Amino acid sequence: MKTILITGASGFVGANLIQSLSPENRYLLLSRKERPEWNSLPGNFTLVKGELASLDKVNFPVSDIDLIVNLAAEIKDEALFRPTNITGVEKITRVATALGCKAIVHLSSVGVVGMQFSAGPVVVNEDAPCFPKNNYEITKLESERILKEYAAASGTHLVILRPTNVFGEHHPRSGLLNLLQHLKNGKPVPTANGAMVNYLYVGDLADTINWFIEHPGVSGTYNVGGGCTMDHFYSITARELGSGFKKITVPSVLVKFLEGVNYFGLTSIGTRLRGAVNKVTYTDERLLSVKPYRFGLETGIKNTIDHYIKKGKL
Repeated sequence: MKTILITGASGFVGANLIQSLSPENRYLLLSRKERPEWNSLPGNFTLVKGELASLDKVNFPVSDIDLIVNLAAEIKDEALFRPTNITGVEKITRVATALGCKAIVHLSSVGVVGMQFSAGPVVVNEDAPCFPKNNYEITKLESERILKEYAAASGTHLVILRPTNVFGEHHPRSGLLNLLQHLKNGKPVPTANGAMVNYLYVGDLADTINWFIEHPGVSGTYNVGGGCTMDHFYSITARELGSGFKKITVPSVLVKFLEGVNYFGLTSIGTRLRGAVNKVTYTDERLLSVKPYRFGLETGIKNTIDHYIKKGKL
């Protein structure tokens, strides 16, 4: 039986991960708060109250840990970016040393590359140079650097996962709901020829994390979630909704204009149009050479739509 510490266990990804974990291991769930459904978890789950920024002050009920899964991150509050995403990761390395941990799975983001937009086709793999554009991306890239240096010095197996746009049931900000309602109502959507989207079903992310938990000798950086054309994404989504798919083709002259506009100076309308013509694709070929997705995009969309229908939102 392995002992595994999971940080950020109460979050969107953590809640989905817990449902897929093997009953043969012991899990320590680090969280500031307890989710109601945790009351029914089996005895191999233990809540450890605390937060990443003060991880080295937490009293753990064990003397050793086999693997740390770091899901905790701050994505909204600028004041907490550094304490959580950088200082917190530094604390992970100290706890790993103190408790003899030899494997870490770290949830990062494709955002560290800083490739938000391109009017022409661009394929981004894990070896692409990183030029983060905002403080969240900067701190997430720094957390990767800290862990890579620690792994190299300590011999720790390190897996860095960079998911694309994660969607699914129980998304904290109801991800995709506005778009789903828009399509169900038969409203047209703007898109350009060759525009791409990069989405990842949360069930596939949880399953991927679980696979690396069960294979602790693997190391490397992996994009999770590949791209597909926007037309394909809208088509399968509209089909699952039982509605038609109407689109407004954005003219090429507007695409060229948006290419030259400063990203952070865009209006909300400009930002939406920019997303509608974006041709950046994140490739997940490295991950797929190791394991396939359990669900896939179409099943993920179907599950998400079914969830919102049951909630009376579609």
